[in-house]
Amino acid sequence: VELRQVATETLENVRLLSRQLRPSALDDLGLAAAVERYLGEFSKLYPALPVDFHADLPNRLPSTVETSLYRIVQEAMTNAARHSDATALSVLLTQRNGQVQAIVEDNGHGFDPEGAARSGSSVGIHGMFERADLLGGQVQIESSEEGTTIYAEIPI
Repeated sequence: VELRQVATETLENVRLLSRQLRPSALDDLGLAAAVERYLGEFSKLYPALPVDFHADLPNRLPSTVETSLYRIVQEAMTNAARHSDATALSVLLTQRNGQVQAIVEDNGHGFDPEGAARSGSSVGIHGMFERADLLGGQVQIESSEEGTTIYAEIPI
């Protein structure tokens, strides 16, 4: 009986990890719907942080673009919730001029993006830059005492 329980738990962990690598909602529904679904999970974890979400995207984008932007948005939202003391968060997904853009903005206390990148203290921020760079895109971070805005742009 114990062996069966360990096997069941291991299988559940593998399924969870695979969903975390590429959520099935990306495959089934596309980027905008997957982010919207993530917002539901996010609001349960951080109920005091309302999120304003807008998306103006075609139904589907290349899967590599969808995955990268999903992870960038996820990381930006998580960082805002954990570190900024924000009381409002905004997420915008758009496409124009052959580029897909994700903009995540909070009204938290801000931070020093260059200092965080230099110190190596933020693996998540480094990952955002890498994800965009691998697809020929870019990430820009603007931060002040009034909040932080993360711009990600990836060509399609």
